Amino acid sequence: MNQESRLMKKILQARIPSTLAALCVFAFVLFPALLKAQPVNNLCSAPTPLVSTPGVCGVATNGTLVAATYTAIPGVCAGSLQKDVWYTFVATSPNPTITTTGLTNPAIQLYTDCAGTLAPAPNCVTGASLTATSLTPGSTYLIRVYSTTGVLSAFTICITDPNYDLCANAIDIGSNQSCINIPGNFFGTGVSATSYTGFNCLGGGITRDVWFKFTAQTTNPTIKYTGVGAFASASAGIQLVSNSCGSNFTSYYCQNVTAGVAMISANFLTPGNVYMIRVYSTGGAPPATPGAAAFNICVTDPIVTPSNDECTEAVNISVMNSCQAVPGNIAGATPSTTPLGGTCVAPNMYDVWYKFTAIATSSTITVTPNPNPNNFTNGRIEVFATTSGDCSTLTSISCGASPLNTIGLIAGNTYYVRVYSTTGPPPDGNARFDICITSPLPAVRYGNSYVNMSRRTGGGVVQKGDTLEIRMTFQYSLATNKTNIRFVDNVPTKTAMLTTSNDSIRIITNEGLTYKRYTLGAGDDAATYKAVPGLGEYNIRLNVGFASNPGIPANNTATEFASATGTMNKTNKPTLFNGSVLFAIAYRVKVTGNPGDTIVLNPAQFIYRTGGLLDTTLTSTSYKILITTPLSLCSNSIGLNNAEEFGGTFGSGTAINRTTDLTSPIQGYSFVNDINAYNSLGDGRYALVKNISPRNSTNKNASRAYNCGTLAWNDPINCNNRMHGGHWYIDGDHTGTVNAAGNAPPGAGTSAGYMLEVNADYVPSEIYRQTLNNLCPNTYYEFSAWFRNICPTCGSDSIGQQFAGTPTAPASGYPGVLPNLSFALDGLDYYSTGAIDTVGWLKKGFVFRTGISQTSATFSIRNNAQGGGGNDWVMDDIAVATCLPTMSYSPTINPNVCRSNPVTIADTISSFFKNYTTYKWQRSTNSGTSWTDITGVTTIPDTNYYITTYTIPPWNTYMSNSGDLYRVVVATTAANLTDPDCNISDGVTITLTVIDCGIPLKSDLLSFNGKLVADKGNLSWTTSKETEPVKFNIERSTDGTNFTLAGTVNGHNDNSSEINAYSFVDPQLVTDKIFYRLVMIDPAGTKKYSRTIQLSKTGSDKMGLVNVINPFNQSLDFDVAAPGDAKIEVLLIDPYGKVVNKNSYLVHAGINALSIPNTGNLPPGTYIFRISNNDTIINRKVLKKTL
Repeated sequence: MNQESRLMKKILQARIPSTLAALCVFAFVLFPALLKAQPVNNLCSAPTPLVSTPGVCGVATNGTLVAATYTAIPGVCAGSLQKDVWYTFVATSPNPTITTTGLTNPAIQLYTDCAGTLAPAPNCVTGASLTATSLTPGSTYLIRVYSTTGVLSAFTICITDPNYDLCANAIDIGSNQSCINIPGNFFGTGVSATSYTGFNCLGGGITRDVWFKFTAQTTNPTIKYTGVGAFASASAGIQLVSNSCGSNFTSYYCQNVTAGVAMISANFLTPGNVYMIRVYSTGGAPPATPGAAAFNICVTDPIVTPSNDECTEAVNISVMNSCQAVPGNIAGATPSTTPLGGTCVAPNMYDVWYKFTAIATSSTITVTPNPNPNNFTNGRIEVFATTSGDCSTLTSISCGASPLNTIGLIAGNTYYVRVYSTTGPPPDGNARFDICITSPLPAVRYGNSYVNMSRRTGGGVVQKGDTLEIRMTFQYSLATNKTNIRFVDNVPTKTAMLTTSNDSIRIITNEGLTYKRYTLGAGDDAATYKAVPGLGEYNIRLNVGFASNPGIPANNTATEFASATGTMNKTNKPTLFNGSVLFAIAYRVKVTGNPGDTIVLNPAQFIYRTGGLLDTTLTSTSYKILITTPLSLCSNSIGLNNAEEFGGTFGSGTAINRTTDLTSPIQGYSFVNDINAYNSLGDGRYALVKNISPRNSTNKNASRAYNCGTLAWNDPINCNNRMHGGHWYIDGDHTGTVNAAGNAPPGAGTSAGYMLEVNADYVPSEIYRQTLNNLCPNTYYEFSAWFRNICPTCGSDSIGQQFAGTPTAPASGYPGVLPNLSFALDGLDYYSTGAIDTVGWLKKGFVFRTGISQTSATFSIRNNAQGGGGNDWVMDDIAVATCLPTMSYSPTINPNVCRSNPVTIADTISSFFKNYTTYKWQRSTNSGTSWTDITGVTTIPDTNYYITTYTIPPWNTYMSNSGDLYRVVVATTAANLTDPDCNISDGVTITLTVIDCGIPLKSDLLSFNGKLVADKGNLSWTTSKETEPVKFNIERSTDGTNFTLAGTVNGHNDNSSEINAYSFVDPQLVTDKIFYRLVMIDPAGTKKYSRTIQLSKTGSDKMGLVNVINPFNQSLDFDVAAPGDAKIEVLLIDPYGKVVNKNSYLVHAGINALSIPNTGNLPPGTYIFRISNNDTIINRKVLKKTL
């Protein structure tokens, strides 16, 4: 209740004389102001909303203090407590101006709420105008208006923002994780005078525009415009452009207003960069009121918690001798539960994690915000040691600001790094940084490798007589001279130095091109080879120098330095993009060892000094190489469940990056989990991506480097769709394909498979490692993967030798360093890929045999070539597969036997490799739920092919035995035969059918043929003389096991014909393959079954042997598939080459069931069964058994 109401109530209720009451009533009549209604915005809880306009005051809002009351909110900044009214507005800019007119001694106050919280200063003025300076756009504020002397009168009020009608006055509206609307207004605006040549979304003339700006927090913010007034809801557009007021803009995105709303889903922005938003209209007549011209705008930046937010997902970083930055992002991070160490500055408000393998006793960790500065402030670094190699045993050993030098490290140990901030809350975005870890030693980076020159193109195993090029590789990126440089090495074991006049010791480029060539003889140049070195000497010594003469070696020791007069620094050639010297020392040897021998590379030494008397010695790795003969990959290899990396496929997802590292990170390389339009993959780094394009482009025909031209930034053929500005391919992964093309590049948001993407380091090193358990002993396996060279234009030959001495490369570029990889098993090199050219996906791999008791193996892939100017590749579909034998049961998989009669079944085992020679027979009486051994274990000498038989005894052929299953289980050893993961059985089993034969049928089935005509089974058969009535049931099966009735044909009942012919057409269409058999039945129900024949739509256009009943006795039964009517000749040849049986048959299109009769008199043994037709000859081994 206000003051006037309370006074009236007291007067009316007081016990006073009526005369006095009359006087009071007269007073209110005389002074009517006392009875006026209060202003609608008299209270803070009911403020009148105001709309801000750019530059000039729009239509002012009328207000009054007449009949207003006091508000019991503290904080009056001038004068005493007076009657007031309230207004509210949403800030468009930090510095709007509030103006009143018509008040005597006005005062204006700004609050954030009705509890009396003042807005940021200046928040009060005694005067008609207040200009704020620190408001938050999008936030709501309250305005308190009063007169310091209590003069009650009418007035007007308006709010204006700086004239954001001009680009230079664009309002910074920031971005948030959710849409926070910032009000805007077209009222009183015109067209910006700034020269603008960008695309006009609406296509019509622009009549007015206003400008906003924001700093990108992520690559893909969303900008949303919503019209509030009628004018702003029609004929409007928003445009995202570059930050270039006063010059021509680059237009990135443009969107029309539809139903009052326009939205831009941007992509490929650079976090930390400022972008401009132009909001404009083509409306003709200007808006009549600010309300009609009002709109809202907001920028939303999605923030995802970093994948390395916890220690368990720490990103692997390599240690280099100079800073090789890896991009990081701490936006959206949370604080880990691992407490800060005692020397660390608290608190830990948010953090992310990294790890590295030490290469020396100290390392320096550098973290730099990018851009600098940004929202990542007060950053700190903490280093942890671990005794377990993981996050379970962390001990803080160092803490501080960047750069942080940590000492006391142990080379080869793993250390964890926490990057954190002491200032919260976690930033919403624009909190990216670069991190690198450096160590002063060794200053010269090095590695070693070899290239099989005999198999440089196609790859393969190392064989006797091959030529190997032995290489030690180096990269040096400092200006300080290295002096007294020399190299020594001994020729690898099981090899001999090549010493012809064409052979030499050379310095080569990373592309393998000769830069310096030296003879093998002593005393004539910088190299010397001694076949029989003296005491303390090596076979090979080379004095190395680039800027000066390297000198002639005095001897072949490692210690003699005075003759080594050469120097080396980063400016020397051969150079890597003029930033470091990059080269290898190479010589060639011939393999002299025998298959099974091991070549051992000796520990070569590269020795130098740095302005002093102390030598620094770099020692190469003694790799071991198996000399062997190649084993072909079998066609029916079966992949194992590869425990790591999603079965070797690296998984799948919708994001371009798989943000989690490899299960076994690549030591010496850095993992990049955020490849995008501005984060490229540099040398010595790897990523897991679904598309080689950093922009998720699906256009494989985008322009390439050297032919980019000038195109719009978002043109689908712009070079920026390719990595490194136009160099790499645009393509998807390989999983699910079996060819060089692989998968098409998937677009943004499309789920697709990931692949390992590698930009090779400057020096050779291991790039993949995995340990497999549960292997089967004495078993052949294939270890393979698919690779692709992804850069056809990365060559950068600094010495002009790539093209027969021409000084320049082709105008369209060339691949440069070709990837060349070695595959190793348990530290022994088995295979090298050879040079991988830009010809698409290639499958590379080898076959090995596990030891007699070996159940695990460690596989690794090592890079033989240097990086820099090429050697960029992807890998997918790593496979460890085994080659299984094939099995074929006979006489059929559904043998019929008369009750209480024995029956012999057989299995033919053929194997690509010869060691599947241990087997046993098993029986199941419960439909395969369990199996029981029915023979002992048999092991025969190694062979690719053999037949085993088993005779089912009469006591297992009762009617109750019908449906029993039989199979053969095969393995490479007796122990493997008991291991379900290491033994093999055909997926098809023998199913026994026991029948009550009664009195045998007098008629015989002579032939049974079938063919497909119009996708229907056309069957024909013949019988011998029918001395009694018979009928024929035709049975059909889709799996060769379970048969159903297809039809019935009655016999001719003609006992005068010696041969009776029949036919039947199955009305059911055949879609794939179908099996048929005949059942001949006499009046007593006695049955006789035919062999089973198969018809298939995927038939061959050549003659083929479908089935042969092997072993055989009284007759040799077989099925022949023919593409059409033909005559075939069938021979049976004994072991001495003599033809013991010869027959001719007329066959028809389809499956023909045939037989060689009267073979019972042939002696037992192995025969050659031959079928011939024109140019087709088919040979099979068959076995004649004894009864």
